Amino acid sequence: THDHVMQFSPALAGRKAVSSERGIQKVVDEILEVIRPQGSPLIVARDMMIEWELVPPVITDEYWLNVVEASSIYEERTSRWSFPLPDKEGGSVQWGERLAWTAMQMNWVKTADEVPITPLTSPKDVLDFIHGHPGLFETCRDYPDLLIEYAPQLSIPGFGSDLEDVIEQAYRKSCSEAEKRRLHDSRSGSALTITRESPLCDEEWALRHPAFGNYEPVYVTNAYFSGGMFGPSVSPYSHTDHAFWLLSSASSWLPKKIHAFLFKGMMSWHVWPWGYAGLDKGGDWKSNGALSRVLYEVVEGKPFKWSRPMKDDIRHRVKLAIETLGLHDSPADILNRFIACDFPGEWIKAEKRMRKARSSGQHRSGKTKPKRKAKSLRKSG
Repeated sequence: THDHVMQFSPALAGRKAVSSERGIQKVVDEILEVIRPQGSPLIVARDMMIEWELVPPVITDEYWLNVVEASSIYEERTSRWSFPLPDKEGGSVQWGERLAWTAMQMNWVKTADEVPITPLTSPKDVLDFIHGHPGLFETCRDYPDLLIEYAPQLSIPGFGSDLEDVIEQAYRKSCSEAEKRRLHDSRSGSALTITRESPLCDEEWALRHPAFGNYEPVYVTNAYFSGGMFGPSVSPYSHTDHAFWLLSSASSWLPKKIHAFLFKGMMSWHVWPWGYAGLDKGGDWKSNGALSRVLYEVVEGKPFKWSRPMKDDIRHRVKLAIETLGLHDSPADILNRFIACDFPGEWIKAEKRMRKARSSGQHRSGKTKPKRKAKSLRKSG
């Protein structure tokens, strides 16, 4: 007690003290109140990370400079698997919490880039990634819409595991809002559907809807591999790689109905050809671009005929996709599937339909109609 200390040393009795009768944790808390710097956001951030069972560097380490810088970068959501951060306004505690969440987010963003975690990743591996990083599971529950943008495979019924409840809730909200738009006779998004009426949900939830929200397959495929219009690209791979992934056994975890829908959308999407006039540049092989060159010539009126350079071009691009994605299929197998399902023929049909629609619009109005790209297609170019 104070009296006992006073009898031993009056000087010590004037110091901060706490009775051990109140428990060791109270003693520790009282000591920390005295010895640690007050009002430091870095201290708050460090302690919060320790509570999440992480071991951060000492606050004098340059690591914290990177955390401070990242807290501003993540504000723009320029990285895959980045989420909104707590507001730094309100004092050192709020600022420190923001830095702690920034530091934790840096960890999972780095892993997502290195592994990587993409729409091509199996749901089990995505969930293992989420549970393997402190704070990420809780963040995904807070932002299910962003979660589904980064991992659209989790929107498929039954694939969300212990996130299924918040995913279902967000999906139902999307359907409810779509219903309200239709009741107000809204034509919003009608150009994206097979019925030419307003869709039954937002694009990112189409794979959860029994009728895919009535969307045309190409728009759902675009949303799956491209993500939202204003966020970061959700996949580091090209759409050519995505096409060959759908043709490979690596995509076999997708339910057959879902796979068929995405596959149909990919075949008619204008972005998968490579080389000549393609978004994907292909490689340095001699026949690079032979297929895409023929595709555009056929649309202009020339007959389509398979040639040795075209097959050589596809074979080389398939090899590149196998190396990039780590696929286990042989180039010959994927090439045969590519030919058997008539990937080029479906692309040609879609391109002709699109050009016919544009031409019809010009003829009716006497001038070119202003182009109105769907939001999900803007990113893809």
